[in-house]
Amino acid sequence: MSNRHRRGKSYMLWMMTTASSARYAVVETKDLVETHRLVDQDTNAEVTVAPMRGGMVTRFRIGDDEILFLDQATLRDHNQNVRGGIPVLFPIAGRLTQEQFELNGERISMVQHGFARKLPWRITETDATESASITMSLEHSESTLATWPNRFRLTFRYALRDAALTIHQRYENLNNRPMSIHPGLHPYFRVDDWRKREARIVTRATRAFDNRTGLFVSPLPPIDLGGGEVDLQLLDHGQPDISLQRPDGTVMTLSYVDPTTVIAVWTLPSRGFVCIEPWARQADALNRGDALVIPVGGVHEATLRISREP
Repeated sequence: MSNRHRRGKSYMLWMMTTASSARYAVVETKDLVETHRLVDQDTNAEVTVAPMRGGMVTRFRIGDDEILFLDQATLRDHNQNVRGGIPVLFPIAGRLTQEQFELNGERISMVQHGFARKLPWRITETDATESASITMSLEHSESTLATWPNRFRLTFRYALRDAALTIHQRYENLNNRPMSIHPGLHPYFRVDDWRKREARIVTRATRAFDNRTGLFVSPLPPIDLGGGEVDLQLLDHGQPDISLQRPDGTVMTLSYVDPTTVIAVWTLPSRGFVCIEPWARQADALNRGDALVIPVGGVHEATLRISREP
């Protein structure tokens, strides 16, 4: 073997050793939907993202613990909304009255949870130094302007560090007028249906809106997650975090830096998930007039961190 070939072989072995010894990694897959995995080797944690399916997280695993629920059939069928993972809700979270709102004297139609979760996002950066992270963006287009006449840019950075997932969110107003939004995130936590009555949501909320009945109620703990459909918006949770105590004794904590005023709680009978969703406002905020308003050239930023204890 020539010296040149020996040097080449040594260099390749050095590269392989360096890559395997690095704590964090961003691994590109061959899958056309779930295209990248974020890996934290020290904690055996992994996050998978799907840019083509609304820039969402589809999987969050710590060891053998699958944190998130995912209906794979809905992920692969682009005609369906994905049920599972962490969908991005923009420009609205929840449902509008008659699925319409008024803007500059014009009635505009918009389906539940908006359109961002239906569109392909663009990967702009990956990094594996201080964490395993991927950044994606979504901007206005002719199709979005046809249904929602606002120019915008969303930039989301998903970062896995110390077995915790952090979602950094940036909403930019590119209009020449203020832009009203009420965004949110929709994490589906995996909880076996037959054990949902053992799960607990830790909240101090005393007031909630029940979407099933259209009434304001007192969500006295514990919220019964196993007695049928639950579809609540906790209006005065008032804490910078909320927790799901799972039947196995572990606790999933959602910590957020955002003027979040509503936590939506949703589950369906015979389905193995409990959704805990930080929303910026109660549903129908555009019609009530209390949505977030981003000034011309302005930016709204928010952060959500999801971690497990112990």
